[in-house]
Amino acid sequence: MITVRNIQDRCCEHFDITRDQLLEPCRQRELARPRQLTMYLAKEITGLGWILLGKAFCRDHTTILHGYRAALKFKDEWPWDHAIATVQYDLGLQIETPLLERIMRKRWMDSVPREFAPGAYTCEIMRPREAAE
Repeated sequence: MITVRNIQDRCCEHFDITRDQLLEPCRQRELARPRQLTMYLAKEITGLGWILLGKAFCRDHTTILHGYRAALKFKDEWPWDHAIATVQYDLGLQIETPLLERIMRKRWMDSVPREFAPGAYTCEIMRPREAAE
């Protein structure tokens, strides 16, 4: 059985943050986005109610609902789709085929020289690649 704690631990491992950082009331994008994605995954995987998820994240249920809705907006973008697939894989869940296709397409684009793939992102959290000097 997969618990919210399992999902939190896998997300922390993937984003290289501690569980305390995930649960602290910080609004920095580097921590807020992984937290929102973790809330989204916890709701989708466990199916728990908003109030129980709020307790698991040490937050009000409306904050969890906001995080879930925010994650719905960016979950299909790189690198977030990759994070979802990685966490699902680490938890032993089946990964959706369209998600795998997007990830493979992104990996192919990463193999293309930078001058042919302007504006591509690195695996770091939402930081555009530096222009080659």
